[in-house]
Amino acid sequence: LSYTNAYEMKESNNRLKITERALRAYGLIRSVVSYMLKMISGDKVKLVLYSCHDATLQFVLAALGLFEQSSYVPYATRFAFEVYRSDKDNQHYFRAVYNGRDVTRFISFCIDGKSLRVKRGRALAAYLCPIENIIRFIHDDYFAFMNATNFKDACLPQTDRNSYF
Repeated sequence: LSYTNAYEMKESNNRLKITERALRAYGLIRSVVSYMLKMISGDKVKLVLYSCHDATLQFVLAALGLFEQSSYVPYATRFAFEVYRSDKDNQHYFRAVYNGRDVTRFISFCIDGKSLRVKRGRALAAYLCPIENIIRFIHDDYFAFMNATNFKDACLPQTDRNSYF
């Protein structure tokens, strides 16, 4: 086995792992986004609480671009999405908090100036990401790296997916 073939096999294996983990996280992220939509549409939903294993949370965090796939998620980790509405322009935003730390600006679709920095108290700042970003991510961009447009197509073997495009 040549070095090139071994490297390609390793890269292929890593891509398969990333795809599998992203698929495992998809249902939970989609559920969170659907509850966000209910909250901003005036539904009476105020709080949604999930409980999951560390591996599930690891997949969700990695799918959001917050951590590498191999990162360790400590026991009793808390991860929260907070939904906000601006009084000024009636826009909706969300904030992501990991173990008490605001990590919104590190989410893959909230970086590069796509999040809003707001003052909190004297010196603290919070980052808010437009809720449209997470909606676009789950509906349009989630499966792009898998060369698919939906969950069903993403679950097909790579060779079957390529035949569609």
